[in-house]
Amino acid sequence: MFWALDAYSGGATRPTEARIRAVRHPLPFGAVGAVFSGGMCALTIGRLDWQVVLFGLVLGMLVGLVIVFERKRLEHYGFRPEAASNGREHDGDAEGAR
Repeated sequence: MFWALDAYSGGATRPTEARIRAVRHPLPFGAVGAVFSGGMCALTIGRLDWQVVLFGLVLGMLVGLVIVFERKRLEHYGFRPEAASNGREHDGDAEGAR
């Protein structure tokens, strides 16, 4: 059911360069999410204490987890993020597939 709805809503289209870069490096993007969310929380509250740091770390882990799920979703549709650095983004672009 999820894959049918995802494909219907455009999930099977070719991924952008930003999505490929994000799924290749989930840890730095999770760290950026943690710093951003912790910083926004600290600015909103007006102080930086252990709850704000914990909030930032939890949201950073969630960002990293979402990126890992995005990687699995791209692999389901045949897009290989590690092959994009070789100029091939899709399994159909591999030399052995011809």
